[in-house]
Amino acid sequence: MNIPILSKQPIYKDHRGSFTPIDITGDWIQSNISINDDIYTFRGLHFQHEPFAQTKLVRVIQGKIIDFAININKDSDDYKKVHIFNMDEGDSLLVPKGYAHGFITLQSGTIVNYLVDNGYSKENEDCILWSSVPEVSNILNDVTNGKTFKIKISDKDIIGKNFNDL
Repeated sequence: MNIPILSKQPIYKDHRGSFTPIDITGDWIQSNISINDDIYTFRGLHFQHEPFAQTKLVRVIQGKIIDFAININKDSDDYKKVHIFNMDEGDSLLVPKGYAHGFITLQSGTIVNYLVDNGYSKENEDCILWSSVPEVSNILNDVTNGKTFKIKISDKDIIGKNFNDL
């Protein structure tokens, strides 16, 4: 079974800053960096349809996030299972194909890097509306103390499809 896998990496700090080795396996074709100025920035829940589905290696460079990976593979025993990960600086998460992915920042200035193994296709991209996924909605409600208006989210992510319609 393909499930998301969290990996804790060592962080070495001294007076110059920090150093973290990154173990990379796979056939990555693109590296993306998400710089998030504000706390409670939400990105997701994104996925691409075949043949453009992507495996992602998500890594927190700076800050903290709560990461969400949702199984959208209808042939899987874990279809619609929501995996939730608290990630700190240096943590990485392997998100297999067949998952929608997103995260919310828990600190201002959070930087997230993710590698992908397939190209982006605007025609094949899709999004699940975060508020339609009870596990995600409950967590976002909790971290913002019930003030979800504090969440920074793109217009595109507000019009995602309903989780129940998958």
